[in-house]
Amino acid sequence: RIARNMASGTEVGRVIERLGAAVGSRDNGALASTLSELPLLVATSKLTAEERMDLIILSWTTLENNDFEVDPLHLGGLAADALEQLLGGMPSEDVLALPQLKAAFGLTVPAAKQVALVQLLRAAVDAALADEELLPMVLSTIGDHDIAIGALAVKVLCHWGSTPAGLSALLQPTVVGALHSQCAGSATVLMRVSEVYLALAAHSPEAFGDIAASSALDPMFHSLDSSDPLERLAAVELVRVSVKTAAGVELLEQRGTLGSLGEVLGTIDSLDGQVLVPVILEFFAALAAIDGVDFGALLTTHGVLRCIEHAVTQCAEAEQVCTAALDAAATIAAIVGGLPVLLEGTTALFLSTLRNAIHGEGGQQFRIVAVHAVARLLAQESGSESDRTAAKLVFDALAGSSVGDLIRSTVGFARRPFEDEKAAGYHLLQSVASHSWGATALLEQSGFFDWVVNRAATTKEEREWKYSIVQRLEQRGELTDTQRDELQGWLRQGPHFRRGITGDMEVATMTA
Repeated sequence: RIARNMASGTEVGRVIERLGAAVGSRDNGALASTLSELPLLVATSKLTAEERMDLIILSWTTLENNDFEVDPLHLGGLAADALEQLLGGMPSEDVLALPQLKAAFGLTVPAAKQVALVQLLRAAVDAALADEELLPMVLSTIGDHDIAIGALAVKVLCHWGSTPAGLSALLQPTVVGALHSQCAGSATVLMRVSEVYLALAAHSPEAFGDIAASSALDPMFHSLDSSDPLERLAAVELVRVSVKTAAGVELLEQRGTLGSLGEVLGTIDSLDGQVLVPVILEFFAALAAIDGVDFGALLTTHGVLRCIEHAVTQCAEAEQVCTAALDAAATIAAIVGGLPVLLEGTTALFLSTLRNAIHGEGGQQFRIVAVHAVARLLAQESGSESDRTAAKLVFDALAGSSVGDLIRSTVGFARRPFEDEKAAGYHLLQSVASHSWGATALLEQSGFFDWVVNRAATTKEEREWKYSIVQRLEQRGELTDTQRDELQGWLRQGPHFRRGITGDMEVATMTA
């Protein structure tokens, strides 16, 4: 049949002829050239069923005949692209009947498995599961060392499990056991398997109940409850990136995992605690940011806010713990409604510690992280009304009896010689200027206006920070006509405008 199509004299026949000759002679240059033509040919030609099958066979033979450990001409990718185009024009039930589909799982060529998995994503779930050989083949690829293949296997299993029949198949003891056996000793496979079942649990209350009642997630829960701090650390990190829905958080709550991790937060002053607490704080903050999670109850019930305050106010010398606590606080504040929850769950000591850091107390790294954290607490431009009100409460608490002292200390950070300190100071000034009350406070501070519009002796990064601050001042500040005209002209010139050197340029300064 291939010979007949080769002799047809049509454009498709000529391509089949060239491709057949290249496959037969293993001329990789000719193969690459011809395979690269196929996607356009398939898209613009009305292929007969025989022609389509001939091109599929020849493209697939290219994958079977090469191991592609060294593939300078990208033949694997070209053949895969051609096959996806060819198979995409066939009914999915006909694709499932192709012997090449199953044969792909026995090849060492990632491109072949990728083609097969993509086609399984197209196929109807019932039709795919009706072939009892396909499910074990897909299960075997979830542990594939190729990241793309593993990710596709996860998608296929999630696709199959989206129907009641598919979920029932994936919860069969033999299937669960096959997946668990691959989890042993492989954190990557554990993450992939957890991702599948956690995603399926979010589909419906029925799916949630079935998975909660099964042993599907046991490897994940066992790792989270491990007595080995390092194993537990790895498990928390894996689950943090796997749990993406409120249903997943509820599963962790039901199994007592969140309660157990919350207890670890109470051991912050121990050696094991200082290893685990940073990751667990990041974990809880990530869970709080998931849509549909009652983050106020989550953070209060498990002592997360108490731990954040303790870490910031009592553990300044434990840099990793303190940094993680400030990052968690900023992540929580970024959630709509998060900043009021943070303030309700902490005492005045929390904000006073941050105020002292701005004024120069504590080690250099702690002060830099603290100033950045304050900037993130105040960055509520897109927050709710309660968030913006809470931001003003934070600013007032930080200012205490002197707004001027707070602004001068912050500008002092921005004028330091080290880039990380400069960035922290500018970041906080930008957040303050994002509010009308903040822009007004900055403009009322003697010398600030002249300092912020001065372009002399500033780096590229400083000019960009200043430009961002000036934008906010022009939009939100109470300006005189002269100031508004100057800011608007400044903005039109752009952040990197520099006057010619005239010798009489006045350098504005502000005492810090």
